[in-house]
Amino acid sequence: MKFHIFIFIVLCGCSTQYNKSSSNELATQKSKYTVEYTTENHIMAWRDSVVETIKGRDFEVIDGIPVYLTRNKRNGDIIGYNFQTTEKVFKVKRSNLPNEAEYGQFNSIYIHNFDSIFIVQDYMIKLIDTSGIIKQQLVINNEADKLYKTHAIGNLNYAPIFFDAKNNKLYIESYCWKCKRHKPSYYKSKIEVAIDLASGKTELLPQTYPILYQENYYGYANHTYREANDSLNVYSFPVDPNIYLYNRLSGNYKTVGGKSKYQKQLANTLSRKQKDDEKTKIEHFSIIPFYYKVHYNPFQNYYYRFFSPGLSQKNEEGLFNKNSDREHILMIFDEQFKLIDEIKLEEKYQVFFTFCTPEGLYVNRVNEKKEKGLYTIFKINIQ
Repeated sequence: MKFHIFIFIVLCGCSTQYNKSSSNELATQKSKYTVEYTTENHIMAWRDSVVETIKGRDFEVIDGIPVYLTRNKRNGDIIGYNFQTTEKVFKVKRSNLPNEAEYGQFNSIYIHNFDSIFIVQDYMIKLIDTSGIIKQQLVINNEADKLYKTHAIGNLNYAPIFFDAKNNKLYIESYCWKCKRHKPSYYKSKIEVAIDLASGKTELLPQTYPILYQENYYGYANHTYREANDSLNVYSFPVDPNIYLYNRLSGNYKTVGGKSKYQKQLANTLSRKQKDDEKTKIEHFSIIPFYYKVHYNPFQNYYYRFFSPGLSQKNEEGLFNKNSDREHILMIFDEQFKLIDEIKLEEKYQVFFTFCTPEGLYVNRVNEKKEKGLYTIFKINIQ
């Protein structure tokens, strides 16, 4: 299982190169709608020792029940709780889960319903039910597989596995495993694959990293974000304001603008010669303008993403800025990806941890005491 790891360090120095190409940036269209909102603080408290387990997908609405997906830190069981009542909805015992020693660690989990749980490991995708019974399994990343000659399947960042029941296909992140991650070839490779469950055939989708990444090097700021709803795969990237859309029903692709008015500078780039300079890459990651994943709110049919403006090396007091000093902007888009509003958040948040319920938008709040389970609920009314 992969977990979120966040690194906070004091900055010393960073590259001052700037990107050579931003000509593909599209204008952000304005929506006719307006936003009103209120906030409410919330604390999550669970009886079991649990951890957030799945990148970008810790929360699902399953058969009308809002389910918070966790994994027990002590015994490895996967547990689903009714988010509103904190009652346990299901538990898959570790002994009933696929063998990690044989097939690799859990990279992504998607619960389509209580009878269909997809688990992605390094070398296997398995479909199980809540009792752990295997209903289907697919070998992946095998040398005999034609796809594996160029691409591996996995969940590297924030593009968790997704199942579309309309076409009976799984969608999962792919990458060029033979390519060096500082080379343009890595960013020109396809970033997602569709797997037909009936035939087992795999299809590389046309989407790659945008030209910005193919022509420049951004070190650790190379996440691949993908959200999915009933018809769209929505791709986004940390240093690119644009949002990339793939309609699974029509097969059409479209690019829309998604730039924040708070972005006042371009993200400076790194030299490809700095590929092994861990300190410089972390410093760069900590202060550049940064876009987070685009999320979909199925309850109110809007999209949202967070943006963090760039930081200078030092603050007004002459102290080096660090990642935890970042401000965050909540951007809200309508169903046509037109920007409705931008909300500057007053408190400190860890915006990687966010999800929607019928009650509102939950964002993980942080404080100096480093208390766990703190969230702010943004109750957003679009008019």
